[in-house]
Amino acid sequence: MLQIPNYPLLFQMADEKAIFCLEHCKGQKIFSFRIPSSCTHCGTGLNDCILRIPPFRLPSPFRDAQKCPCSIVLKPTKGDFLTDYKNSDNLHIGVTNSAGVVYEYDMNGLSFHKTSNWKRCLAIKDFNKDKDFGSWSQYWDFTLDVVSGHQEQWARTRYDEDRHNCYSFVLAFLKALQVPELSSFARDRRMFCEKYILPKTASAAKYITLYRKLMSEPHLVLTNKN
Repeated sequence: MLQIPNYPLLFQMADEKAIFCLEHCKGQKIFSFRIPSSCTHCGTGLNDCILRIPPFRLPSPFRDAQKCPCSIVLKPTKGDFLTDYKNSDNLHIGVTNSAGVVYEYDMNGLSFHKTSNWKRCLAIKDFNKDKDFGSWSQYWDFTLDVVSGHQEQWARTRYDEDRHNCYSFVLAFLKALQVPELSSFARDRRMFCEKYILPKTASAAKYITLYRKLMSEPHLVLTNKN
């Protein structure tokens, strides 16, 4: 069991409404946007007491695209994940270059000037995990420039919501990368979604559910089944 730290410093780390977790009574984990002054289970004051688990910030699955170079990024077509997203909603997908600029294709054609709209997205970043980032990022940027340079293919007049859309652009880019472990998945949107997108959204769904519950109640106590 550990002494509670100077937890007000944790609030200075948040760049969005963060979720904190702690445990005072055995098996009773407390989740909240603000660390409570007393245990919501037994009422003990928490300022100077011993905690089984000291307060920590729950890792958010969402990232700022500008901080995710050489990645595939996802966000809802409308709104954002935390406040608006439902399982039936469409997702918009794009590619970041080595500087974190998002290349995306939609009804307005290909663009790379709306990166500020991707502050809270999901990022698939494991394509370069076994590669030297310097040479890999150069190759990534070169391939992205080649694919996006086909202006006629990505003109707004060719956009079709079902047959020629944001996924078409991303999969064309991934195929052009010619990375063996990606090749089969990049040829089929369904396979790509099952391999890379569904695991990301499934993990994010748990965080979203907890976030929305805390929007309607100040603290949430989850009991360990063990």
